[in-house]
Amino acid sequence: MSQIPRQTGIAVPLFSLRRQGDAGCGDFAALEAFAPVAERMGVRIIQLLPLEDTTLYGDSRDSYPYGPLASTALNPIYIAVDQLPPLADQQLEQELRAEAQSLSAQKTFDYTAVWQLKRRWLWASFTEQADASPYFTDMINRYARLTRKHAPFKSTPIWHYWVCERMILDLLPDLNREEWDFWEAMERVNKLEQENKALVVRTGNFYAYCYMVAQRQMRRAVATIRQHGLSLMGDLPVGVDPHAADTLAYPGKFNKRLFCGAPPDYFSPDGQNWGILTCRRNWKMLWQERFGYLERFYDYLRVDHVLGFFRMWSIPRDGRSGMLGYFLPSRRYLKREIAKLGLAETLRPEWIAPSKKPVTTQEVFWIERLDAGYVPRYDVASAAPFAMLSPDLQERMRAVCEDYYYGGNEKLWRERGLERLTFLKDLTSIHLCAEDLGMVPQCVYPVLEELGILKLYVERMPKSAGIEFEAAPYFSEDSVATTSTHDCAPLRLWWAEDEARSRRYYDYFLADYGVPYDTTLTPELAEIIVRRHLESPSRLCILPLQDWLALSPEHCATVDPQSEQINDPSNPHHVWSYRMPIAVEELPDDWIRQLRQMIAETHRL
Repeated sequence: MSQIPRQTGIAVPLFSLRRQGDAGCGDFAALEAFAPVAERMGVRIIQLLPLEDTTLYGDSRDSYPYGPLASTALNPIYIAVDQLPPLADQQLEQELRAEAQSLSAQKTFDYTAVWQLKRRWLWASFTEQADASPYFTDMINRYARLTRKHAPFKSTPIWHYWVCERMILDLLPDLNREEWDFWEAMERVNKLEQENKALVVRTGNFYAYCYMVAQRQMRRAVATIRQHGLSLMGDLPVGVDPHAADTLAYPGKFNKRLFCGAPPDYFSPDGQNWGILTCRRNWKMLWQERFGYLERFYDYLRVDHVLGFFRMWSIPRDGRSGMLGYFLPSRRYLKREIAKLGLAETLRPEWIAPSKKPVTTQEVFWIERLDAGYVPRYDVASAAPFAMLSPDLQERMRAVCEDYYYGGNEKLWRERGLERLTFLKDLTSIHLCAEDLGMVPQCVYPVLEELGILKLYVERMPKSAGIEFEAAPYFSEDSVATTSTHDCAPLRLWWAEDEARSRRYYDYFLADYGVPYDTTLTPELAEIIVRRHLESPSRLCILPLQDWLALSPEHCATVDPQSEQINDPSNPHHVWSYRMPIAVEELPDDWIRQLRQMIAETHRL
């Protein structure tokens, strides 16, 4: 732990950064522009959400950053198009800049409009450069060779398949984005190539060009960040989109029969179905390729849903809710075992969620696994038929549920988590930080401590049993302290949403500071909360941009707290569109000085 100094950071999605001259979305140039501002603030780490490409539909559904189409390809939507070479077609450039200016003025990030604009701009830039330079065309052709060689090769990197996928999605607009087969689609592209080879080749080359430009701009931003003495924290998604290029580069390595998600918890009382796939096991070549990409940019890495490395909440791919999943790995109950437990009566067909048929109700006792056997439904006592059982059967059902979810699988989960996380630690020099919120098995914290992986602390999501809040002064040293995450309400919104709870929080932690309670979180109260986190024992204190801004009276007076929430995990159709209200170049000097002073006073500078 001594390798990680006591530092402060700021967490912000790249799409949320606003800079002067952007095109309606935070971009690599915005990250570069933010570096000197962050240095003046006194923070040493900038934490981002995943930056990989997610553009499957071309609309707001693609704003979800945790279902990448390739784990090694940056999203072209983050390219700073105003930094491309000037277009020879000056009229077109004027039109594009006018549209970019209009999008930049919007309060939120419009994924559909921004991508449509940037694609037009990138295509125009690519076309002019390709037509003007044979060398440029030859170089791109080498990057896009898969557009004309369609057989899979073990040595083919993930992003080459990504180039082909983006080409397919462009050339086949009638393709069913929900369910399509890559190789069947490539056959259609082959036929199209016989009719219009130039279009097919140029489309493939275009996405290779996008890949190169994104890489170049991101590398420049990272170099600027390091010149200012800062580090960058990336985010490692727990899975990939079902059609991701990773599944083509490493066929058979992903479990395509099950989606992953999370059981009911603080974030979502009905559980979550993320609609993404996870790797079956530790495939060294796959992880080496991923970390080879990540190490180009990041010094720290947030491991999303680290609990999934111990056991993954798995849900059959039939559209059912996250409530009706089960853990993998975990013990299973065969019918004879259930009968031996005295619960044969609970195995009525209407009380079982089948594995291979659509499920129309959550009011069941058992979930049938795809690999045979059953597991008890989470919180089985809340299922409607539970009241129909005798007291003895109720007690037996509760006992089975308690054993499955809270103890009976601990040894298995510890072995799996230790094996997988040790494997990752041995692959990289990046500092790993765990996102360990939710339903946490007892084995998780000892494994994280053994491997030197930082835990995550949020006061309103206590790790200790039987308390409402985890007090910042008692956070463990081997941790990251934060006031909120992108998956929950920022401080000001949380304070306003639950007045009774915020009042209890005030009484527990803030009353002795001499600042009166208010139903609205005032900058004075926000400053006390932030300072408490800065003073905590945690090695790293990384707070969301919105919670740092809560210290600004001007911000609090002009910005609606509702507009600051990044994600609502209970809503699978949530659009990720938050943008900071002013450009990074316009952040007030007095606010910057205030933060730097607090950081210095708490010995984190």
